[in-house]
Amino acid sequence: MQSQKKSQKTIQRQEKIKEIALKHFLSKGYEATNLKDIVKESGGSLSSIYETYKNKENLFLEIIKQRVQKDEKNIEEIIKPDKYEAKELLLKLATYMVDLYNSEDDTALMKILFSQIYNKNSNMIKLLKQINKNTCSNMLRDLFASSKDEFVSKNAELISHMFFDFIARHCFFRRIIMDKEKMSPEERKEFIDFILNFFMRLFKN
Repeated sequence: MQSQKKSQKTIQRQEKIKEIALKHFLSKGYEATNLKDIVKESGGSLSSIYETYKNKENLFLEIIKQRVQKDEKNIEEIIKPDKYEAKELLLKLATYMVDLYNSEDDTALMKILFSQIYNKNSNMIKLLKQINKNTCSNMLRDLFASSKDEFVSKNAELISHMFFDFIARHCFFRRIIMDKEKMSPEERKEFIDFILNFFMRLFKN
């Protein structure tokens, strides 16, 4: 029982550290964030952070991984089998993803990831590849496989990848590469309508 309490306490401590670290990364940026400042605000010791995360980069990567896992669970909840008709499913997915990629916090974190793209000593590029792999998932494969169109059903996996890629790449290019303001409600609706109309054509006889 004592061991279980200690384990739960450790988990709570780690979550507190990540919560404070996220606040510092978002407000100060990656380079200006200092582990000593995180410890000072979250409590504990610097040695405990080094023991758990080794360095600042691993702490940052752990925060990103946790957010990606949360988003994947949300998407999986949306696309549970037989939960929605195809049009409603695609609309909910597109809306969720566009809102996600227009989030100020997520944009700031992705900018940090991209800022390390030319750093040969950084492990962040590996995480970028993993995020892309997760985004290009097969979660929509069964939906497209059910299409009466033989081309669509045979290429369901490719088309499911395209759906996620269309949204992710457009939003990332706009927010990260071009550093534009987030989409207005009108721009979001226009873009989501375009995505929805494009992919719903695949379900027509």
